[in-house]
Amino acid sequence: MSKADVSAALEDWQFVRTNTVEFIKSLGDASLKHVLPRPGLNTFCRHFQEMLSVQAAYVEGIRTGKIDFEMVGDNDSFDGLESAEALLAKIEEADAHLMDVVASVDPDLQIEWPGEGQKTLSSHLANLCIHERHTPVHSIERSPVRHS
Repeated sequence: MSKADVSAALEDWQFVRTNTVEFIKSLGDASLKHVLPRPGLNTFCRHFQEMLSVQAAYVEGIRTGKIDFEMVGDNDSFDGLESAEALLAKIEEADAHLMDVVASVDPDLQIEWPGEGQKTLSSHLANLCIHERHTPVHSIERSPVRHS
C-alpha cells in the first residue's frame, strides 16, 4: 500500500467522523439519552461510547500489528451518561491519537485479524469507517425519534 492509499483512507475516516460529530451536536444532551429499542446499546450515548472503545482497539491494532476486540467493553460497560460536550472532547482526543499513531507507522503495515489473516493499514482503516457509519445509522433506523 502506498502512503496515498493510507491518506485516502484517513480522508474517508475524517468524512465519516465529521458526520458523527455533527449528529452528536444535533442531538444535544437530552436526545443522547433517549432510549432506543436495542438491548445493551440502548441509547445514542452508549453507541458513541462503544464507538470510541472500538476506535481504541483499532488504534492499538495499528500500534501492535494485531487487532484485539477483547479490549472493547461489553455493552454493560458503557454507562450512557456523558454529555454531548464530553463525547465530542473524547472524540477529538481519540482522533488526534489515531492520526499520531498512523503517522508513526509504515504505510505498508499489515495488521493481523485473528481468523481473517492480514489486512493492510488502509483496509483496517476502511473497516473502522464501516463500523463508524453503521453504528448510529442502525440506531436511527430503529428509533421512533425524528431528527432534523
